[in-house]
Amino acid sequence: MAPMAWSVCLLLAFAALAPAYTFYDTARVLMEGQRLRFGANISCDQCIDIVDVMIQVDRNETARAELIADVNATCPKLFPKSKAEADLCIEFGDDIVNQLLPFIDKQLETLAWDARAVCSNFVPVCKNPCCSTNTIPEKLRLSLPSDGNSMFITWTTLLNTSTHTVQWGPAGAGPGDLPYSSNGWSRTYTWGGWVGVVHTAEMTNLKPGTAYSYRVGDAAGGWSDVWSFTTLPSDAGTAERPLRIIQIGDMGYANKSDNTVAGIIAEVDQGNVDLILHVGDVSYADGDMPHWDVYFLKIEKISARVPYMTNPGNHELWYNFTAYKTNFWMPASAYRDNRMFYSFNYGGVHFAQMNTETITDTANLDNQQRTWLRADLENRPKDSLFTIATGHRPFYCTTGGAKDKDCVTFAALLRSQAESTLIANHVDMVITAHMHGYERTLPVAYGNPTAQNYYMPSSPVYVVNGAAGNRESNDNPHGNQPWSAGTHTSDIGYAHIRIEKGQLHYEFLVAANRSVVDSFTIVKV
Repeated sequence: MAPMAWSVCLLLAFAALAPAYTFYDTARVLMEGQRLRFGANISCDQCIDIVDVMIQVDRNETARAELIADVNATCPKLFPKSKAEADLCIEFGDDIVNQLLPFIDKQLETLAWDARAVCSNFVPVCKNPCCSTNTIPEKLRLSLPSDGNSMFITWTTLLNTSTHTVQWGPAGAGPGDLPYSSNGWSRTYTWGGWVGVVHTAEMTNLKPGTAYSYRVGDAAGGWSDVWSFTTLPSDAGTAERPLRIIQIGDMGYANKSDNTVAGIIAEVDQGNVDLILHVGDVSYADGDMPHWDVYFLKIEKISARVPYMTNPGNHELWYNFTAYKTNFWMPASAYRDNRMFYSFNYGGVHFAQMNTETITDTANLDNQQRTWLRADLENRPKDSLFTIATGHRPFYCTTGGAKDKDCVTFAALLRSQAESTLIANHVDMVITAHMHGYERTLPVAYGNPTAQNYYMPSSPVYVVNGAAGNRESNDNPHGNQPWSAGTHTSDIGYAHIRIEKGQLHYEFLVAANRSVVDSFTIVKV
């Protein structure tokens, strides 16, 4: 069947079902229904042709008129015994050409989807292999346990392997000289046509301040290159050896993040990074699963050498956050009941990693999480130098207008749910993202600044840094509230956090030239 005729069928199928659903939440269900109707006769290439034609039609008035004419001619043939049904078919066809097609085209542009993404999700007939070989590991990423002297490593292969092995040993050791090994586990998902397997294993009994070499894979399936990392020294968090963190948010797979990634790789090369904190909106794949693979390849020179700790963001919500939950291994508590919140201790700092997201793209900290947060903060190590809470959506921000849902409605909701807990438990800093810019507050409680500086603050300081670079571009916060402080900017960039006993230094850098545009220091005596 010619692409134009297929387009008519798709349009009519949409028309029959569309009134009962919304595009964003259930378009995949709609198209699944069409696959059941005629999908047995449609290939991935045919589907791509059809979607391409639909997009071209929407962008060409002449083609839209021709499609309406085709619908007008086809409907009476589909319903030869009922003029009423034929007329309704024509009416639906007109609505779809003039209303639904433009809406779908706009959504695809917003998501940076191409025709293949549509045919992998809404008409799931296309497959998307993750990797260039069957079993050679790719896309390595380190992560931390909640506490202790181990390191997790996660990687991806196209096919599963008999074992999921990490081998490690002293820095500089070659592939045949890695004396320690551990076997891990694997899992997969098939949403969005993704084909691949994700593996995780744990390197245990690591010594402080020690450089290690490692590789991952399987004796039969093959091995990765040998990578290296250095464990945190026992004196991390002191003036002699500060804890060194890079914090990013809202970083996409495409070229807007190139300068950020290049800057971080350069700092990792120099041995100046102990930890990456990525506070949500990781990759901007938005259900287009190959974009996850592009992202992991892009950051591998970072994530294979430095632990990469994350929060879920709203752009990970597709299929109930399945790709996010499968591709990352955070401390095991993050996976209990699919809750995606957890904590860990590192370098004398306690990190409480919140999940501010819902499947409906709204902000929320449910009762389970609020109960966990209170208990976690109350039971954190008593000798913690600082306590940092992170989450994707901001508690305080000034981007947008007076009715902005993120900085007004959702921020107020999150404050009502957790601010009292953060204050009561003396959290020093709350780091969020979601807004594509950088700004910070004075120490603030319940909307009121509690100090004009950062010396011995009695309430948290809130930082919004979602400026790492993505297709949606950046916005400059207004910085116009009584609690606003410092320089706010729309520059693409990332942050340094340096922590030593009694001092937490935070600075925001422009990624293009690594110049510092804002900095402050929280002092605790």
